[in-house]
Amino acid sequence: MKLNKKGFTLIELLAVIVILAIIMLIATPTILNVIEDARQGAARSSAMGYVDAIEKEIMAKQVTGDAGDLMNTTITDPGIISIRGERPS
Repeated sequence: MKLNKKGFTLIELLAVIVILAIIMLIATPTILNVIEDARQGAARSSAMGYVDAIEKEIMAKQVTGDAGDLMNTTITDPGIISIRGERPS
């Protein structure tokens, strides 16, 4: 009787599972850091988009001569706009 060996042994399958688990343990923190960096970059980009839009609005108002009411606007809630740091290059 001929024995048909067309498959993997339990030991081979367990070895592959252990290797994949080790790779996942190493890769997961790196992937999470990449995701967090992308979120921070998107937030920074969005904030700079707001700053650019405000600057363009001020310049447009200065060109048309309507900047007086824009420049004398009082912000009653100082928490509305908070810009810190440097413009990303």
